[in-house]
Amino acid sequence: MRRGRALLIVILVVAVVLMAGWFAYDAYVEHIKQMKLDYDITMVNEAEDCATVQYLTDGCPGVMVYYYDATKKICVDSTDYVWRVDIEGYGMSSEEQNLNGETGAVGIPNLGGDDGAQLLAIVVKDNGDTVYSRWQGQLLTEYDLTLMTEEELENLTMEQRQQVEYTSRHAN
Repeated sequence: MRRGRALLIVILVVAVVLMAGWFAYDAYVEHIKQMKLDYDITMVNEAEDCATVQYLTDGCPGVMVYYYDATKKICVDSTDYVWRVDIEGYGMSSEEQNLNGETGAVGIPNLGGDDGAQLLAIVVKDNGDTVYSRWQGQLLTEYDLTLMTEEELENLTMEQRQQVEYTSRHAN
């Protein structure tokens, strides 16, 4: 009889410990997801601020596209194309987390796998009053075209159009 009670107590203790561990693990996973989302929100805010200041400093009329380098904390003009390729991706959250633009930018911050982290493209126009941000990879893809503004699409260079064709042909 005592062995039966002792075994029951051990089973109950193990069950309670397992449940506590499961709740702790679930809370940890949610914390990591929220931390990644918060990081991406911060990056979007920094990028938009940087791009707006750069736009006003450049004094360029019309539409300008900048790429944010999170490591150097600078915005690179899209016409300085070589620099953009040198920017390391930094997006952390998933497509699911940014489904409704929770980061403040449209697109997928992190594709996972080999493609991984994305960087931010920021479109500034109307004397800095209009800012539009999107997550984009190192190289333009057809998906990126679906997220671009009409002005961006009109201003794509021949080199950028060829890049989209190249990435489309070599996808997967």
